[in-house]
Amino acid sequence: MKQRLKHFWPALKLGLHHVKINWQAFCCTDEVQALRRAFRLFWWRLGDVIALFFRLIWKWFLNTRPMRAIRAWWHRTVKAVKALPQYQALCWFCRKEREHLWLRWATFTVLMILIALPYCVGTEDNTQYTYLVITDEGTCPVHSYPDFAYDSDRLRIREDTGADAQLILTEKQPILIRHGSTVMTVESWNETVENLLDRCGITVGEEEMVGVNVTGLKTLIHIDDELRCRRKELTSVPHTTHEIPNYLLAYGESVVVQEGRDGVITDTYDDVYRSGKLVATELVGRSDSTAVTEIIEHGRRVREVEREDTIAYEQPYGGDSEGGYLVFKSGLSMTYSAKHICSATGYYSGGEKGAAWTTATGHAVGVGIIAADPKVFPYHTRMFVQTVAGSRTYGISQVEDCGGAVKGYTLDLWFPSYGDCVSWGRRNVYAWVLD
Repeated sequence: MKQRLKHFWPALKLGLHHVKINWQAFCCTDEVQALRRAFRLFWWRLGDVIALFFRLIWKWFLNTRPMRAIRAWWHRTVKAVKALPQYQALCWFCRKEREHLWLRWATFTVLMILIALPYCVGTEDNTQYTYLVITDEGTCPVHSYPDFAYDSDRLRIREDTGADAQLILTEKQPILIRHGSTVMTVESWNETVENLLDRCGITVGEEEMVGVNVTGLKTLIHIDDELRCRRKELTSVPHTTHEIPNYLLAYGESVVVQEGRDGVITDTYDDVYRSGKLVATELVGRSDSTAVTEIIEHGRRVREVEREDTIAYEQPYGGDSEGGYLVFKSGLSMTYSAKHICSATGYYSGGEKGAAWTTATGHAVGVGIIAADPKVFPYHTRMFVQTVAGSRTYGISQVEDCGGAVKGYTLDLWFPSYGDCVSWGRRNVYAWVLD
């Protein structure tokens, strides 16, 4: 295949060469040249046709009613302007300028004076001070003219402009002026701060600022290239809520002991100003929050607790009052009216629940049903029983039975099995009589 292509390529190349020569000869014929000229002439004629078409459209547009009305209005306006005496005077002046060269020079000079006049007026030294006004509301730099109003018994600031910044001191007040090592106290008139400084012969430098402080007992005017002022910033702080348990309040009830109140934190900063700009600030103090914590007591007193729940601690009322309350490890509480030390034994009535045995009050036996001396503990008395050492807890019990051997401060506790009775044996217990 490669040999065939190698022999075929010269013939193909020769054929393409003859095609190129024949195409060039064809393009150079008179017929082809005439056809090309005809195409160029066609496009030129087509451009003339398009231009003619747009000229017709423009002529039609100018002949529409709105355009005729505009042209009529323009002609009337031009005619009215030409009839004005001002226009005629201007035309007369232009004719005279063309006739006289000196008039053209005079007009040019007047125009140059009018252009340069704004730059020539007020070139005298009218330097404005840079003020730093320190009030109870804050610190405000004032360059040249103030853009705010302030009114107090010592200083008034107007927003209107004048020859100087309108910081007006009320009359007959002592003013403390500090400029470098110079310290003086003067009495003010009803005058501006700049007028007071001129009256005292104080010259303010180009880089210096005039600090006017009205927060102290005296109005202080301090002149320096660096001024420090103290600023206080208030940050609102929401109050917090503190919930505490109340073991004498019924479970589910709440009492607001102290109403909460939002407060603020006061941050004190030292600001440093140069040329009327704040260049540095430093936090020098922070006050405590004035917010008042809301205290809510939630009741934890109940009538029943889980039998597995044990006593965390006991809190007697104290004083001449008997009783107190028991706080359980679950966080619940129960109040009691009396506390006794008793000797407790266990009894078993047969069967898993002793359903065939009822008490002296007709109550079915079960865990929590105890026998006691009715003269010491009346029937239906509820109590909480726990060993003196605290090693075992019988829990909430109710006196529903009695016995011949149960006398005085003796309790007989029901257990569901004989083995439990043997394990309990006889123990000294605390019996809290529940309310």
